[in-house]
Order: sequence, then structure tokens, then C-alpha cells
Amino acid sequence: MIRKKILYPCLLAASLFLSQCATYRPEFLQSDKGLVDSPEPPLLRRIEPASLSSYRYKAMDYGIAPWFRFKSMAVSLTFDDGTLDQYLLAFPELEKKNIKATFFVVTEPRDDGYWLDFEERRTLFSWDQARKMAVSGHEIGSHSKTHAHLFGNGSFVEEELRESRAKIDREIRSRRCVSFCWPFWKSNDESRSLARRYYISARAGGPDPGRYALKNGGFMTPNPYDIYQINGMGILSREQFDTWASIGDRIADKSGWAVINLHGIDDGLIDQQSLGWKPLSIDSFKSLLDHVEKSNRWIAPFGRVSRYIHERQAANIRLISVETDSVILSLTDNLDDEIFDQALTVKLRLSETWKNTEVHQNGQLMWSEMREEGFLLFDAFPDGGPIVIRRVDPRLRE
Repeated sequence: MIRKKILYPCLLAASLFLSQCATYRPEFLQSDKGLVDSPEPPLLRRIEPASLSSYRYKAMDYGIAPWFRFKSMAVSLTFDDGTLDQYLLAFPELEKKNIKATFFVVTEPRDDGYWLDFEERRTLFSWDQARKMAVSGHEIGSHSKTHAHLFGNGSFVEEELRESRAKIDREIRSRRCVSFCWPFWKSNDESRSLARRYYISARAGGPDPGRYALKNGGFMTPNPYDIYQINGMGILSREQFDTWASIGDRIADKSGWAVINLHGIDDGLIDQQSLGWKPLSIDSFKSLLDHVEKSNRWIAPFGRVSRYIHERQAANIRLISVETDSVILSLTDNLDDEIFDQALTVKLRLSETWKNTEVHQNGQLMWSEMREEGFLLFDAFPDGGPIVIRRVDPRLRE
């Protein structure tokens, strides 16, 4: 008979509660602490035993991936204003490559179908078209109610933030609006503080590649210095795309987050009123997508990456029990699960005998992969119930 090696779950539950790193909440989640003081996420942390006498299993190293499935970097494509060319030209090209992007829309003029951008009349994609993109997995974020400068008048700024989100939530029922994009890329301390009440993140940036590293904290690491001032790189011409390619490589060297900012897309045939500001040619846009698709990059909407950062920062892993052929963990973050529903990727060191392993959470088989160096990688949802790791071949028992 094979004797099982069992820990004491109650003792462990009380004493093995470990934080991945400093917790973080936006204001509406009961804290206003920013990410500026957060350390880089460790690749490995150690689960220590409750006591040496009660611990009868090998110590297990674990870590939460800086990016989903330990991809080398994150990439988000974002579009401003919501002009019709984005739906007619960009959306089909994104769908061909299964790349999901974020479309930041100006909400108030959308019911009329057009927007007066200073002297330019721009045709906008409709709410029905926005819903179609959202159902396909793209994010519809807020670019404010009227595209005004959002600093100076606190009550006006808050109305722009609040009402634009509320409008998107009424129109796009499949996914809550969580992300914001500053008009003209500009904000101040007061407006960013107000944004914390309504959004989990906000994008800043600018159209000058030469100044990218000098603004908004420069290159985005896995822990941005201010998640309400994420530095986006505006690409308004083929020449800027070529410059961004080299900047993107530098972001990759830092395992960072490359946030690309686009406006119009022009194929030479589309009606001029349907074009966004400073349109990029369709050929340059296709080349950009080809470049973004380089291997081992996590390409995801702005809000999806933001969710991952928040959850990783707040995540706690607890060891519940260990037996000969199973390990049970819990993963929690104490965030609003209706908003924060992104799976995290965990890295766990196991014995070499655990070569055939399955991971289940809440009755669902989760993605997992055993690496040769003795680490199991797996996805799990914070607050999604116990994570059960099982060896599936009984011949591998110790």
C-alpha cells in the first residue's frame, strides 16, 4: 500500500498566506495607492512550511508570470475617436490575424453619426458596429464624452469621465467599460485622481517617437509607475512606424508593455470624411500588424492587460494541502470579480516525477504545461475556487 504524505490543511490555511507583491486597488475598490512603489514582479517566491515538523513534502517554488503565459512582453493596439475607417478597414485586418484591439470612442456625438473635430467633420462608426466588434473580442473604451481638455474644472472633468463610461455600459452590454484614453494625451494629478473612481487604467502618450522615452514614465515595465498615465506610442505615418519598430525592440528587451496608438487608416478609396486624424496607410498598417505578431508576445486589448497587472499586484497564493498525487492551492486577489476576470499564469516547481499533470479549477480543465526544468506552468482565475493539481499516471508515484 502506498502511504500518502499529508499536510495539515487547517494549519497551513492559517499560516501560509503569502502576498505576491504589494496590493493595489483603485479608489472605487477602497484604496488610492498607485503602482509607483511596486517592485518588479519576482519570477519565483518560496512557499515556506508552517513548521518543519508538520511539513513532510519538498519545498515548492512558485511565481506569478509578469505577463500571461510567461510571454516575453505585452502589446496593445489602441485606436482613438472611433471613426468609421477603423471599422471598415482596421477591424477586418485585425480579424484576419485574430488580433484584438481597443477602440477608445468619443460618446456624445456617436448618436448623430458624426463628430466635429475642430473644423473637420468626421463620420463615426455606429453603436451597432461597436457592439459587433465587442462581441468579437475587441474592447470599447472611453475617450471622454466630448473630447475636451480634461483638467482645470473638476466637476466638468468628472462629468466627462462618468457620463462617457455610463453611455458605453448602456450600449455595450457584453463587457463593462474599464479603460480611458486622455484627449490630446493630456491629464493632470487631479484628473487622474478622478479617473480612479471610474476606470482601472488610462492611456496617455503622444505622436513624437523622439520624445517617447521622456514622457509618462518612459518605457512601460510590467509594473507601470502610474497605471492612469500609460505611455502610448502614436504612429501617424510610415516613417513613425519604422521608428516605433526599434522602440518596440527596446521595450521587448525590458519585458515591457508596448502600447500602440493609432487614429485613421486610409486605403486611398474610402470617403475622406470617414477618415480619422492623420491616417496611416492600409499597407503600413498591415506591416505594423506583421511586426507586432512576432513570436512570444502577448497581444491583448488595453483593458485586458490592465486587468492582469491589477490582479498580479494583488494576488495571494495559499497552499491548502499536499498529497502523494495532488496539490491544492488557492489564488485570491480580493478585487471585484465582475471586472477583474483575467486568468493569471502561475509557475510552480514540482518533483521530476510529476511529468503527466492536469490542473483543474471549479471543475474546469485549465491550460497547463510542464517544462523540462521541473516547473509546471498553469492558468488560474483569482477567486475562482481551489486549484487542484493532479498526477494522472499512478505509475509515477514516489
